[in-house]
Amino acid sequence: MTRPLPRCSRQTDLQMNHQVKRRLKHSLGLLLLSLTSHSVHAGLNHHHHDEPGQLSQQQWHALQHAQDNHRRDPRDLDKALELAQRKLTIANQLRAPSFSSDIPKILGPWWQDQTPTKLQVIQAAYWQHDHQFEKSRAALHAVLKREPGHVQAALILSAVEAAQGQWALSRKACAPLITQQAAWLSAACLGQSASNLSAVAQSLQLIQKRPGDGSAEDQWAAAIQRELESRLKHEKAMPTAAHPKE
Repeated sequence: MTRPLPRCSRQTDLQMNHQVKRRLKHSLGLLLLSLTSHSVHAGLNHHHHDEPGQLSQQQWHALQHAQDNHRRDPRDLDKALELAQRKLTIANQLRAPSFSSDIPKILGPWWQDQTPTKLQVIQAAYWQHDHQFEKSRAALHAVLKREPGHVQAALILSAVEAAQGQWALSRKACAPLITQQAAWLSAACLGQSASNLSAVAQSLQLIQKRPGDGSAEDQWAAAIQRELESRLKHEKAMPTAAHPKE
């Protein structure tokens, strides 16, 4: 006949079991965090001198949903465009162009079709990330010729010109937004070519009024906000032309 354990021994066992469970829970949490971080950031080329944005749970779930939809029906243009747009938004937010590197494959069946505006804008953003600035510029000019007030096209064109040190052209690309869009969005666009710390501070003051709704425009403004905050912190008046035009 098995003798019952003393009361103090049972309490010790319970405490040990509780500690083991806590350690297991903590280890599983770390593993999940590691796997999630790896799946989002694997292969990404971050700029370590600035803090990149982080994905919210809502963004992560929306990306997974778009991936599932595209996987089920890869010949559906709307689903392919939705996935490509989400990837571009995340690439911009994380400052990780490689996150959007598979966009030509996603949009493969339609890549040569220059008709849909949304397709052209996504192509232009992809070429911008890939440093194919002439292709990006040509696509954006075509879009803006048809739709002069197209918000994303104007923002991307301003970024393309700024990346090549064409500051006057970068500001000119923002002109349609100044008269047609909210002040925070115009400020984000102009902030890409702000030439002194006073202009940087004024742009930041307006950008901070962005809605925070997770839209492509809002995420774009958030990325510019982080860049301007970094410039203000380091008292760097002029932006750097990452790829000066020869």
